[in-house]
Amino acid sequence: GSQWWLNWVVIERDIGKPVGFVQATVEDDGSNLVADIAWVISPDWQGRGIASEAA
Repeated sequence: GSQWWLNWVVIERDIGKPVGFVQATVEDDGSNLVADIAWVISPDWQGRGIASEAA
């Protein structure tokens, strides 16, 4: 009850196809919500700011 796992598929807008995913683990530390974020973007699509925008 104090932790949530969230997952999103990253879709490249111009082609409408998935190029990776973003995951967040959110925890309630008693006074704040704290998130750890991770992402994976296909090597073919890296270096284009996609992960930064998605995160």
